Amino acid sequence: YMGESDCSHRDWSMATVVGTWPFSDAAVAGAGQELIRGTPLVAALVKGVNVVEDDPTTGPYFVGRGGTPNAAGEYEFDAAVMRGSDCRVGAVASLQGFSCPVSVAHAVMLHSPHTLLSGAGARDFALRHGFIEEDVSTAESRAAYETYVAEQSRLPSHDTLSVIGADGRGHVAAAVSTSGMAFKARGGIGDPPIPGAGYHADDTAGAA
Repeated sequence: YMGESDCSHRDWSMATVVGTWPFSDAAVAGAGQELIRGTPLVAALVKGVNVVEDDPTTGPYFVGRGGTPNAAGEYEFDAAVMRGSDCRVGAVASLQGFSCPVSVAHAVMLHSPHTLLSGAGARDFALRHGFIEEDVSTAESRAAYETYVAEQSRLPSHDTLSVIGADGRGHVAAAVSTSGMAFKARGGIGDPPIPGAGYHADDTAGAA
């Protein structure tokens, strides 16, 4: 929730949230409001990212509901969270059927002995933990896929929704979410869900 303010004179003992790209503004604002309410840092970032993931108008930015499908017309999401206090990670890759994959990644961090779950295993985990499977496509994303099939034309790639935060008490965290490169190969996984590649958070160093 830095917005567009000048951060050169900011009191870094204050809670701070920053995000990538203008389309992250809603995620940053949402996470900031959660911190004001007293929500723990990681959960606040997750809820902020959910705002963008579940908004069908942000799908063209390669994230969440209405994100871009793979070459087979399926919607496969990658997402992750990392907690700086103990460097604990939760991540999912190639997850289908859930519009807010970062919430599933958070559940992996909290309830799984594993760091990263992918594909059918990630789906099974999500269902066991009460997440509702649904159609995450939109008319716009389906039209984009039909154009791709007809013309083999790719959309210009954008990037991952990434949000990092500091709670003003010495803790940092990171959260990322993406539907991946437009019309990627089925099962294709980029760097976003990989700790140390797509994100990092460590209270002794910082977050990126």
